[in-house]
Amino acid sequence: MDRPETRFAWNGDVSLAYQVCGTGATDLVYLQGYCSNVDV
Repeated sequence: MDRPETRFAWNGDVSLAYQVCGTGATDLVYLQGYCSNVDV
């Protein structure tokens, strides 16, 4: 499997980095508060 492209979503000064991989059902991971470099 190729390495997925990292994409970014912006809202003002806040950014969210995310990756999409695979073709199955959509999963969502929500993290509240400060976090860094989360791998699921």
